[in-house]
Amino acid sequence: VLVKEALMEPLRRCQQAQQFMPIGNYLMPCEQYPNCPYCPPKLSSDPPNKDYTCKRCKAIRMQLWDVPSEKLKAPDVNVKDFQTVLRHSVSSVSKEELEKYTEWTKQFGQEGA
Repeated sequence: VLVKEALMEPLRRCQQAQQFMPIGNYLMPCEQYPNCPYCPPKLSSDPPNKDYTCKRCKAIRMQLWDVPSEKLKAPDVNVKDFQTVLRHSVSSVSKEELEKYTEWTKQFGQEGA
């Protein structure tokens, strides 16, 4: 269960990203928003179709659904993803159930007979 959840973390980062960084022919989500202190903020008074590309870091202000699927490069799974999942996980087996299993193993052995 933990591995499946950790594998989903890069997708969650893509969904939460507000900026994407061009890397070669691909767009990768930025780790933080704004990516640099000079990134232009999106204001409600801005005209539609305004370009929000940062002149300094080249990060593009956009949402995941604005990124063409063939250009999206999801980040790799890393140790931080597993740490995040571990902080939010709950045990699927209670301590009492584990104790019952241990007692049963002591009484009947691992094979059950």
